[in-house]
Amino acid sequence: MIEKLSLFSEKIICFLFLLIMSYILLANIKVGMRLPGRCFIGIVIIITYAVFVKSRTRLEKDSLWYSLDFSRERILLISGIVLGIILKLLPIWCNFEWILQDNQDDCAVHFFGAQQLMYDGRLSDANAWYESIFLQLYPYTFLLSLFLKFFGNINLAVVFSNILFDSISVFYLSKLLRRLNRKPVMGILVWWLNPFFIVMCWLPMAIVVVNMLLMITIYLGYCLLQVGCNQSRRLLCTAFAFGFFIFIGNLFRPLFYVVLIAEIITILLKIMKNSEKWKLSIVAILITIICALLPGNLYRSSMTELGGYKIPAKQGAWNFFVGANYGTHGAWSPEDWNYFFTIAQKTEYNYSEVIDILMKEGLQRYSDMIPHIGNHILNKMNILFADVGNSIWNLRWTFQISEEFYSIWSEITTVYYISLIAILFISCLYRFIHKNIPEETFLIVLTFIGFSMAYVLVEVMNRYISMLFVPLILILGLLFPYKMVSKSSSS
Repeated sequence: MIEKLSLFSEKIICFLFLLIMSYILLANIKVGMRLPGRCFIGIVIIITYAVFVKSRTRLEKDSLWYSLDFSRERILLISGIVLGIILKLLPIWCNFEWILQDNQDDCAVHFFGAQQLMYDGRLSDANAWYESIFLQLYPYTFLLSLFLKFFGNINLAVVFSNILFDSISVFYLSKLLRRLNRKPVMGILVWWLNPFFIVMCWLPMAIVVVNMLLMITIYLGYCLLQVGCNQSRRLLCTAFAFGFFIFIGNLFRPLFYVVLIAEIITILLKIMKNSEKWKLSIVAILITIICALLPGNLYRSSMTELGGYKIPAKQGAWNFFVGANYGTHGAWSPEDWNYFFTIAQKTEYNYSEVIDILMKEGLQRYSDMIPHIGNHILNKMNILFADVGNSIWNLRWTFQISEEFYSIWSEITTVYYISLIAILFISCLYRFIHKNIPEETFLIVLTFIGFSMAYVLVEVMNRYISMLFVPLILILGLLFPYKMVSKSSSS
């Protein structure tokens, strides 16, 4: 009975994921209808892949198709990696002109803040004040200052550090897919040549390092699931490492608890299927939770001020307040930002009190929109999932580039994203109909759903798709019909 309940829960989660993917695909087709070229490309991709899936059973009989000729595979992989490196180094090759000003958004805060830490030993008052309120920004500013110390040039520090972080992500992506008996070529190329990721390597933002930490965390999560109960020492060490990376990830983005919750649910469902040595699994869960929560509490208690500005005890109220704005679909607006300053002035910049007020205002906003809450969530999902072409808008404010260059790259990003979603949707639908969804996908599917739910509660922005790209690419690598085979089977 318990095992049936576990299997039923997994099916419900997979069905929910399929519903979300259906909505994303339909929302993007609706947006794409305004641009016939993009819509045509999407339709061609869908039809082509549908024909491919239809003939999949025939392909499965040919084990040689699975074991793609090694030399060709190597040529494809090397070519893709070289192309990706060239594109990621574009700002260096072409000597892009930086136009950031020290009074803008997160890009400028990191760009100038890293230089201030390196050369002055402290942040400017404006940047210290900003990062004290949004504490998750400081770790990347500090990290970038260390790379600046090594390279001696902020342009090189930004680009080369991001390429390093992205390379580590691909390394762990490859390790995970191999661990789950999948050839990593598809996943590596889809990640490395992701036009959104390429642009993010150009910008002084924490997105690339966050994705690296997320990829490592997910890898450790799978390691924890696969460790046998008879390997108690290894199980506990893996639980410790997984929990510690949850803590590190939360320093940059306080959303890594989503992965922790997904891991705990997956372990509990695993216990329901096989209760052998369930006590050790519970101990592993407790170690993971302690290693995730305890260092975080110690960090917050020790970081009481930044650059002379007191750090509020609570974080996240601003994002919750903005996310509850029905008129802006939960996105940032100058009106909300001005309102923030109005409250700050009234409370004489007592930010603990400001945060309490913003949280109450956010709750009131959600309370007032109860009859329209469904519509609000759909509007926020449209910004997150169906506006990916605008996710690179920071590019306009970072470099002196032409509008044509921006438009072309925006279109490339959109076509890439629609292609990924279309292929994933058809793969998931095919697997769901034939009741052939790999068990390994459950953790990452649950993580994707968790991130989606978290983002629709708080402030939403089209570039927040960055963290969701990670599970999407992983799911594609797990579902794509391209498995590893032993030499004996292919000979």
